Amino acid sequence: MNRIKVTTNIVYNNNAKKDIIIIHLSDIHFNINTKANDLEKITNLVNKIKPDYIMITGDLIDEPSITKNNKIKELVSFLSNIAKTTKVMIAIGNHDVLSKNDYRFFNKLNDLYNIYVLNNTSYQDEFIYVTGFTLPNEFYYNINNAENKEVLSDFLNSHKELINKLPNDKPKILLMHSPITVSQNDILKILHEYDLILSGHTHNGMVPDILNFLFKGNVGIISPYKTFFPEVAKGKIEKDIDNKKMTIIINGAYTKLSKKSGSVLSNLNFVYDKSVNKILVRKKRGIKYEN
Repeated sequence: MNRIKVTTNIVYNNNAKKDIIIIHLSDIHFNINTKANDLEKITNLVNKIKPDYIMITGDLIDEPSITKNNKIKELVSFLSNIAKTTKVMIAIGNHDVLSKNDYRFFNKLNDLYNIYVLNNTSYQDEFIYVTGFTLPNEFYYNINNAENKEVLSDFLNSHKELINKLPNDKPKILLMHSPITVSQNDILKILHEYDLILSGHTHNGMVPDILNFLFKGNVGIISPYKTFFPEVAKGKIEKDIDNKKMTIIINGAYTKLSKKSGSVLSNLNFVYDKSVNKILVRKKRGIKYEN
């Protein structure tokens, strides 16, 4: 199998000055076994769709050690190629960095044309405002083997400049690797100035596409923390927070089972499609237009 499955999501925003096309990728998990053809498939899709922006929500690499291998040149070449088409925005996930030294690679990516690594920073132009959160390792890795909400709250309190007094004349998008804790209402209240949150991390709840009909809504088979039937694992979530609609889109992961999953599991990757989201941000113009 291993075909690319493109899921199209429409998000309406009255501040959109034009129709915006976003290609949303996540969890590429580039590693020593990544085939050039896997990256070429993305490049071909980008050239076909010609999006306004490409947004990658973390786990670009499988582990930081790959950045010291000559193979990393393939990933840099791939990013440079798709950046010739449009701006590429990258958020950092839990596989991307384990220590301060691991940021060196991402800092160098920031020097490339049209590539923006949003490491607790924001990008904006005439049409869009985008922030990327890099959450502390202890948010993902702790004694409870679950996301630490207290760490997230402390993080948000220490980065109020990223969540308050945002521009009100354009769509506002947050890139955050995991959707699990951020989808809770009390966290969304803190982030209520954002319109759209893009995430990954959950790998579609490890639900093969042929079994999607058995797992309705956002429910998956297993979470990244090895809990069964997680309720926030895939798809699109819409919530009304403080009289405003907020949308979360969870990318199903380009690579479901990476090298770090182990040699046995990673060989089962053929069972899963490679997930890509095509997101259309536009104003609502009436029933006739939408149909």
